[in-house]
Amino acid sequence: MIIKSFTADSVAAALKAVRTELGGDAVVLKTRQTVGDKGESKIEVTACLDKPAASQAGTNLGQDGMSQVDGVGDRTVSGPNPMEVGPMDQRYGDAGSLSSRLDAVNRKLDLLLSMGSSTGAGTGVDDESTQAIYYALLGSGLPEEFALAVLTNALRAGGKAGALGKAVRSEMSSQLSDLMASQPQFKPGDRVMFMGPAGVGKTSVLGKVAAELVSGGVKVRLVSLDESKIGGLDEIHSYGDLLGTDVLDTRQVSTAYEPSDSEVLLIDTPALSADPERVAGFAIQVERLKPNCRVLVLSSLFDSGDMARLVEGVMSLEPTHLVMTMLDLTRRWGCFVAACKATGLSLSLVSDAPSGLGRVYLPSVDQMVSAIMRQESCHE
Repeated sequence: MIIKSFTADSVAAALKAVRTELGGDAVVLKTRQTVGDKGESKIEVTACLDKPAASQAGTNLGQDGMSQVDGVGDRTVSGPNPMEVGPMDQRYGDAGSLSSRLDAVNRKLDLLLSMGSSTGAGTGVDDESTQAIYYALLGSGLPEEFALAVLTNALRAGGKAGALGKAVRSEMSSQLSDLMASQPQFKPGDRVMFMGPAGVGKTSVLGKVAAELVSGGVKVRLVSLDESKIGGLDEIHSYGDLLGTDVLDTRQVSTAYEPSDSEVLLIDTPALSADPERVAGFAIQVERLKPNCRVLVLSSLFDSGDMARLVEGVMSLEPTHLVMTMLDLTRRWGCFVAACKATGLSLSLVSDAPSGLGRVYLPSVDQMVSAIMRQESCHE
C-alpha cells in the first residue's frame, strides 16, 4: 500500500493531484486545512492506493515500515510488524479504533457511490463528482456525518448532471437554518459574560459588542475577571478609553459594585479549560454578577472533531449564545456546525475581522452556505 499526502490551494486541486498520481482507484483517507510556507491557507488530502477494500487499508495503517520518500508528505507503507500510527493514531485512538473508523468511512462511501450510481444513471452524475463534492464539504470544516447527510439527501432528491451542486446547496440551506438563531439584542439591565478556551478572541468580541451598543446610544460598563492573561487588563482598558466607559476589575466587583438596570454589563473572563473542576471554581467567582447572557466564544480554527472535548467543561456554566471567531483566517466556516452539535446552541454571532476591527454579526443562511461551498468542486 502507498499512502501519500497532497497539498494544494483547494480540495478540488488536491483531488486532481491524487487522481493524476495515484489513479482512479485511490481512496481518500482524510482532508484537513493546513498552512503553506508563506502563511497562506492550504488543503491537505491524504489518500491511499491499494486494490483491497479500505477495511484492509486500515489494517496496513497499523503496521511497521513507514518510511519517508521523495516529496513532502509522501509515505510508503509496507511490512507486517505493529507500530504506532502517529498523528492519526493520536486523534482517533489505537490502531483498532482507526481500523473501525476506516471501516465506517468505507461503508459510508459505498452507500454514497451506490446512490450516486443509481440516482445518476443516465444523468451524468458519476462516482468521481460525488466524491469530489463530499470531500469538498469535509474540507469546509463540516462534520463527517453532517456532510454525508447533506449529500445523501441531495442525491435522494434527484440531483442530476449540472445540478448536483444546486441540490446540495438547497439541502444545506435547509439543514443550516435550524442551527442559526436570530441576532441577539442586548438591552440595559443585561449582564453579558464572554467565556471560552484560551486564544479564541473573547475580549475582542466584547469590544466589538461594546462599540455597537455605545454607537446605538446604550450605556455599557466593562468588567475584567481575567487576571492571568498578560496585557489582558490593558486591552480591555483600551476599549474603555476609546468608548468612554468605566472598566472594573475583580477586586472592585467583589467589594463595591452593584449591577444597574440602566446599563449593559459586559464581563470578560479568563481562559476556561476543559477541566470541569477548574470551571466549577470559576463559577463561584462569577456568581455574584449573575450573568443572564452567557456567550460562549469558539474559534473557527478548531478542528470539528475536537469541539466536544473543548466545550466539555464549559457546558456546566450553561452558555446561552454561541459566537464563532477568526472566520477571516480560514475557509472552514462549516466548523460552526460541529460547535452547534457539541453545545446544543444555535449560532448567534460571528467575527471575521481581527482584534477590535470590524463588527460581530449573524450571517444569513444563504451567506453561510455560499461561504461553505466556495470550493470550486462544489459548484457545477
